[in-house]
Amino acid sequence: LLNDGPDRLPVWSPGAKHDCAVTHEAREERDEKGRQEHNRLLYVAMTRAKDRLVIAPYWMGSKEAPENAWCEMIRRGLVAKVGGLVRDVAPYGEIDVWRDGKTRARPAEPPAAPSEPVTVPEWLTRPVPQEPEPLPPIRPSGALGAADRITRPGDGPYAPEARLRGTLVHALLERLPAWPEAQWVDLSRAYVKARAPRLPAGVAEAVVANALNVLAHEALNPLFGPASRAEAPIAGQVMTASGPLMVSGQIDRLAVLDREVLVADFKTTARPPRPGEPPPAAYVAQLALYRLLLQDIYPDKTVRTFLVWTSGPVIQELRAPDLDRALTRIAAA
Repeated sequence: LLNDGPDRLPVWSPGAKHDCAVTHEAREERDEKGRQEHNRLLYVAMTRAKDRLVIAPYWMGSKEAPENAWCEMIRRGLVAKVGGLVRDVAPYGEIDVWRDGKTRARPAEPPAAPSEPVTVPEWLTRPVPQEPEPLPPIRPSGALGAADRITRPGDGPYAPEARLRGTLVHALLERLPAWPEAQWVDLSRAYVKARAPRLPAGVAEAVVANALNVLAHEALNPLFGPASRAEAPIAGQVMTASGPLMVSGQIDRLAVLDREVLVADFKTTARPPRPGEPPPAAYVAQLALYRLLLQDIYPDKTVRTFLVWTSGPVIQELRAPDLDRALTRIAAA
């Protein structure tokens, strides 16, 4: 920048060798201000340190520290003083120590008394037996084997768009309950437009409608009340027929009421079952594990579990016998 006044003019120069007299002068002035600020910061550090000042430059390989580096400036100043720098050895290598005047002699240490021979216990040289590492916790959504899992309709060529729709519906169901209901429509459309601007208008409106229909469903009102929370993490150990099993998952929607605990798992990309058709076993196993963990946390409350297909919505409350039966199919790895 040329001139310091209100009429400063920016000038571009690719390098010092291309400077004219005016840009050369401006570059020198800028560099001089930088050197002054560099020295001022070192002065502030050296005069403000209460007990000690540590300056730790980084190693530059075979290159020496530049002359304007703080460590080099301090070293030159100490070398010029009485006593100067003396080479010494520290536990981590050779160092330069500044001696102020004459070096004080260290007091002679008394000779160490001969130590008694030590008998090494046998266990000290015995190899440590290997300990089996614990298996990572399973996710409730994958509690059953691959043969029991279902194929999602979004796993085909339109999978990316299906996943995007599901992500948007999940996000709306998570965030909208915190806002006044009168603003839900406008907020939903603005959110979908911001997060997925290339989504076709009809698909975007379907995403908004799916989320709003779930929120407006009377049977699901308690799941979005003040005692609820979204994306609730949960982890613990459950007992299966073949032994203990560590579980770690995340509940789509959880509501802890006075006498009940409500759990909802949203299915945003899957097709809802036909009337009278049982839900997929993998979905039941997932909610069965959530229910078992929550029963340990809230032993005095009834835990109710819901599968919610957002395209509809279609709501299924799972019965306790079905959940108990699903647990028998989950085996510890």
